Amino acid sequence: MTSFIASQTSFQGIIHTHEPLKIQGIVEGKIFSDSSVWIESKGFIKGEIYAKEVIVEGKCEGEITCEHLILKAYSHFKGDVKSTQFSMEAKALFEGKSTLLALNDTDASKKTTKTYCAF
Repeated sequence: MTSFIASQTSFQGIIHTHEPLKIQGIVEGKIFSDSSVWIESKGFIKGEIYAKEVIVEGKCEGEITCEHLILKAYSHFKGDVKSTQFSMEAKALFEGKSTLLALNDTDASKKTTKTYCAF
């Protein structure tokens, strides 16, 4: 079952979930998910996200650590990313540092790039 932070709703604090989480409102804090976190087009997160997959359609500021990050068209992410896969659609905006991790996450297998781009 999917959890929601609805539009017109704001939350401050720490969220722990094993299920997918969709955010339409505003979240400030930390999110820990064994599944996916989806920031919908009007959603905004300021803080840290630790999840299997993160999909950004809205805005996000902070740090994301995940297996797969997807920045959708017209999304805006400002911060640092650590992931094994990072994809970005045309018209997405990314400002920050990306660290690509190997599946086994060893120090020797990390590649860091500093990126500022918009399509």
